Parts: sequence; structure tokens; C-alpha cells
Amino acid sequence: MSGNEPAQHAERKSTGQIGLTVPKPLRSSSTVSLGNQAFGKILIIGEKLRLTFHNCRPPMVKDRRYHLRMYPKCFVGSEAVDRLIKHAGVKDRSTAALMLNVLQRHNVIHHVCDDHQFKDTYLFYRFRVDDGTLPLSRETELYIKGHQLYHEQTLLGNSSVLKLHNESGVMYDKSFHGAQLVNWLVKSNKCSTRQEAIGLGKDLLELRLIQHVTNEHHFKDERLLYVFHPDLSQLKVIDLLDIHERPRSLSLDSSMFSQKQKLASPCQPIPPVPPKSPQMPDATAADSRPKFQIGSPEQEESQNLMSESDNEDLSGSRFQDSHGSGAVRFSQSPTAEELKNPDESCRRQTLQILGDSVGFGFVIRGDGPSYVQTVDPSGPAAKAGLKIGQFLYFVNGEYVLNKDHVEVAHIILRNPQQLTMDVLVPRHQASQH
Repeated sequence: MSGNEPAQHAERKSTGQIGLTVPKPLRSSSTVSLGNQAFGKILIIGEKLRLTFHNCRPPMVKDRRYHLRMYPKCFVGSEAVDRLIKHAGVKDRSTAALMLNVLQRHNVIHHVCDDHQFKDTYLFYRFRVDDGTLPLSRETELYIKGHQLYHEQTLLGNSSVLKLHNESGVMYDKSFHGAQLVNWLVKSNKCSTRQEAIGLGKDLLELRLIQHVTNEHHFKDERLLYVFHPDLSQLKVIDLLDIHERPRSLSLDSSMFSQKQKLASPCQPIPPVPPKSPQMPDATAADSRPKFQIGSPEQEESQNLMSESDNEDLSGSRFQDSHGSGAVRFSQSPTAEELKNPDESCRRQTLQILGDSVGFGFVIRGDGPSYVQTVDPSGPAAKAGLKIGQFLYFVNGEYVLNKDHVEVAHIILRNPQQLTMDVLVPRHQASQH
């Protein structure tokens, strides 16, 4: 942070085409490299794939009709698998489906009605950027904007700010001066003022999406030389396999985890559920949602990821608490009606959970009532007291005891920053307090 900058920024309008207001935390010199940010890589790969699907001929992303209903901006699962095998070097269809499941698990893509995991069949899927359902955090926005900015510069040819520069006798290809980038951001209306453009540059540098060539300077509106992180050009779809081989990430928005950390999971909006209706049920009109406009694709160039144990519906089986201190056994799955007036076997507890850049840090399952299946022991939910086996009673003031986990997840996603939940705590957990 430069000496003349204020120590805090309460709130700042996000730059570029997004038009959202994103809280701006304190700047810190303690940054994590992009190489350690697994979710950032997944977002970038997802954006690369999204642009490819939009810009191939014929385009794979388009408005599609099924049973007299129109599903905007979607692609077919089997066609996506075909594309990865023919053009991305994927060896077989099951591997391609697995890779697309990785994108779905990280909320990059989803089934148009959130009824299916990714499958190599005639089902419709969308990129969440295209329909405005991507859960936003400051880091998520910046990863996508960073890739957008780099991608646009590579398409500009001689008009690009990316040039070959000599710095102290060392040649840096595709490098740029800070002042040049600021000029371009303002002239192209990506930013309304130079100060806004400088703020974007600082944000990108703090996530190591750009960096000074010798790491001696923060981003400045000066004749200082910077480069984009090589991952923006080098990451490919096939790299999703490496992410799959690491400890599995179940994150909703996990942009700051290192590769050595076991990634945890907040609630997933698209868990595996058996189809209860035709494969293309009624769609929610995507065009009625707020748009997440990050560049125009027209202008720019079935396997299940989870293990068998993850797929089991645990609502009628054994729950292990988050500290391994015991288990709850139900002779049969409790119903919402039975839990509406809990007896001495449960007590009701209210939890306040503040999301971080990773999300909330738990997974839910169940067809109503919904219950907590997984809790990241180092995440916000665990710190607030949430444990495995607890049933969800109210979420952000809405009664959810009779709702399945898909419906509850959508309620949670309305506010990815803060969550108030009333849960029913089993007796063995209550006795520990």
C-alpha cells in the first residue's frame, strides 16, 4: 500500500462491465500465488472453455428447444464430451465427463434445471457466467476479469499493450507498462477513471494475476513493467485432471486454498439426485435473471466425481460428528413432520455464519428434511458450531424443514456472504456443550 492511500476502503464499485458493488478488504502484502489457488485455475479453465463453446463453428452454446420450451444459452452434455475428445486431447469419454463434473462441482457449469450432475448424454447445461448464477466474491470477479483482460489483449494484435520490452538487459515478451494498461482501461471504457483502473491493477496484482517483472513494485500508473501470470495462457482443459487428483475440492467459491490443503465444501446447489421427471423439466427463464456481463463471447474468440460413500443418502443411516466424537443412528429417516416439534432427542440452535473467500464450508443432503453431510473443520461453519448430522430448520428466516437440499442450497446462494440458520442439534451433540 502506498503511503498516501487510505488504510481502509469501506466499499468500492467494481470495475469494468460487471457493475456490482463488492466489499473491498484491507490490502495486504501477504499474497498467495496463482499456482496455489486451485479454484482460481478452475475458473480460468472454465472461462477458456466457455469462450471456446461460444466461438466454435457452429457455436455449441445457443438457445435450445425441448418439449416446446426454450432454454437460453445452453450446450448439450454429449456434445461437450465430443469437443473435449476431438480438440482438447482427452483420451476417452468417461475422462471428459469426469473433467466436466469438476467444473460443475465448482459451480462453473450446471444443469439448466439443477436436476442432474454432468452426464455424457442429451441433457442441457449452462455456464453460470452466462445465466448470472455464479456466486460472486471479490476473488471470483477478479479471476474472471483478469482472464477477460488478458484474452482481449491477445486478440488486439498490434493494438495490444502486450509487447516485447527490455528491462535492465532482460527481454520480457508480452509485457506492458502500468501506465499503458491504465490508458487502455480508461479509453476502452473498462474503467471510468484512472483511479479506478489503478485499483483494478492493484487487485489483479494482489491475486498474482499480474506481477511486476522483478517483483519490486505494486501496480502503479507509471512506466513500470508488468506481465500477466503464465497460467492465463498456459492452462488447458486437460489440467482439470491434475486438480481432480489432488484432495477433492467441494468448494462453492474456494479461491485462496493451497494445493496442500484439503479443500472443504459449502453447500452445493447441484448434488446428485435421481431423476423424478423428464430429463428436461420446466426451465427458469434465464434472461429474467440479473446478467453477469463480463465481455461478449460474440466479440471474443459420466462419471460422478464423488465417491460412492459421498453419494449415499445418510439421512437414514449413520452420522459422524465433525470431531469424530460419536454418531447418531436413526432406525428410520425422520420426517419433516416429526422434526417440526422436536422432543428431547433434539434441541434447536441458531447459528450466524459469515462466509469467506471459500464460501461457508459445508455440504447438505436430504430430500426434506435436509441435513449437514460434511463440514470443513477449518471453515466458517465449523467455527460457528455447525456439525455433521444437524437438520436445517430455518435458513435466513425461511422455513426449510420440508425442503430438499437443492431448494435449500438455492436459498443459501442468495447471499453468499452471510448465513443465519436454525438447526436441530441431536442430543449427543447438545450434551457436549
